[in-house]
Amino acid sequence: MPTIKELAGQLEGQFQSIIKTGVAPMPEEKFTFKPSKTARSVSELTAHLAYSNYFFMGVMKGEPGKTEGWDEAQAAWEKQNPCDTKANATKAYQKSVADFLAYFKTLKDADLMKPAKLPWRETNIAGVIMDNQWHLTYHLGQMAYIQTVIGDTVDHM
Repeated sequence: MPTIKELAGQLEGQFQSIIKTGVAPMPEEKFTFKPSKTARSVSELTAHLAYSNYFFMGVMKGEPGKTEGWDEAQAAWEKQNPCDTKANATKAYQKSVADFLAYFKTLKDADLMKPAKLPWRETNIAGVIMDNQWHLTYHLGQMAYIQTVIGDTVDHM
């Protein structure tokens, strides 16, 4: 099992890939573009990922991970942390990353095996980290798709 220090390094790289390959390449005028009525824009995806960092951190702290009322809670958070421009979204996201990593780095290696309860499964802290990584990767793929829809053919990885 990786150590907290090793995982923190991996997470930091993955967190930063959202900005480097998902947010930064998007033209400002396309930042709120949605490829369909039901899809999220890169702006909305960035806000969702920022808010999700607090959700996953709360689960690691032992707070009940709730999905009921998620949209309302995220909307309230966004009023305080607007993600309507690339600059605002980057600032809000980077703060959520800094807060997440600051808490994560206080954990001890043995804490990775402590039980944790997500709304969709019971796991441990290591499982919460894996779910957050999967979540980041999934939405980064959506950002990459939006880039291709607007005609971006550059590989930003």
